[in-house]
Amino acid sequence: MLLLKIGLWILLGVIGLALFLLILVLAVPIRYRIRAEKYEAVNGRFQVTWLLHLISVVLKINHNQISLGKVKIAGFTVADFTPLNETEEENSEGAENIEGKLPDGHAQAVITNPSEIADSDGVVDVETLLRDERKAAEKKKESRREKTRREKKQKKKDIQRQKEKEREEKRKKVQAQKEKEKEEKRKKAQEQKEQEKEARRKKKQQERLEKLKKKRVEQKRAAAAKQNGEKKSIQQKVQERFEKCCLMVNQGLDQLDQWIDLTVNRIDQIADKIDSIEDLLTDTVTVRTLHRGWKAVKKMVHHLLPVRGSGNLRIGLAEPAATGQMCGVLAMLMPFYGKHLELIPDFEQQIVEGKVSCRGRIRLGYLVWRVLLLILNRDFWYVVGQLKSLRAEPKETGKQKDR
Repeated sequence: MLLLKIGLWILLGVIGLALFLLILVLAVPIRYRIRAEKYEAVNGRFQVTWLLHLISVVLKINHNQISLGKVKIAGFTVADFTPLNETEEENSEGAENIEGKLPDGHAQAVITNPSEIADSDGVVDVETLLRDERKAAEKKKESRREKTRREKKQKKKDIQRQKEKEREEKRKKVQAQKEKEKEEKRKKAQEQKEQEKEARRKKKQQERLEKLKKKRVEQKRAAAAKQNGEKKSIQQKVQERFEKCCLMVNQGLDQLDQWIDLTVNRIDQIADKIDSIEDLLTDTVTVRTLHRGWKAVKKMVHHLLPVRGSGNLRIGLAEPAATGQMCGVLAMLMPFYGKHLELIPDFEQQIVEGKVSCRGRIRLGYLVWRVLLLILNRDFWYVVGQLKSLRAEPKETGKQKDR
């Protein structure tokens, strides 16, 4: 019983955690911000955050180039798209070279200049000099040992390479011998096959000659029989040819009748399909579902659009007439952007510049809810069934014709 209770509690905890995560994903909005400007160059910033900046995506553009691009999870960068500048790389390399060279030069100065080792009274300490000399000698010995070790390693590597080369040469020789043997075997097999083919050809030629001889004998016998038999009159020959022509004409007419029937049936099918589509589109249920779907799409698009926004744009085309036409088209769309965006036409020069900034949020739960409201409705499935029946109708008619 205890184990069952523990298992049930664990299962309930897992289900509760899964529900909590699902509610988080559906309820917590994904927020985005966009700022962009273009005067002499393009500058901008694009940011997407979710769950109190637990997941964030940042993209910056400075002077027509991407200056920063990062994907962070809980403050840790998962992906970095920021390109390094050449000047920063050169400076870093120069600093590394300087840091690597300074200690050696400083050590040499300490060893070579005894004035730096002198005491406050100006007396040079001999023991320190001796220690420095010993250290230098030990370093030289170590360097020599390292050189000998490297030479030995190189010799070993050279010997191994030579051995490997010899092995490869032996393998190549063995492979070449095997290939030669295989080629010889193949040649022998090909010669045998060719001999067999030639024998078969000769047999076939003999059989053909015998058949031709038999046919010629039979033809001679048939010709003799015809000459001995009664000769047909000209009227009988004319009647036979006339009958043949009549049969050909009847066959052609039958084929034409069949083609006409097929075309008429196809036209009837297309007309029936058009009628069924018209009936489906004019049906109250389909009209209701289409209206409901259009409303859902409009609401989802409105939800995806930014909540706040502002901007100034100065636009001018190559010709003043073209700018005037563009202003006429944009004036028709004023109800959509008039409160947030200010357009300034320029009739003197070709230019596009200005600032734009907006922010918005996207809730996945809202989008899923709208889709579910559409799918869970009976009218939607009625329309789907009607469409499936429209697709299935031509197949059924084709089967009936085949029968």
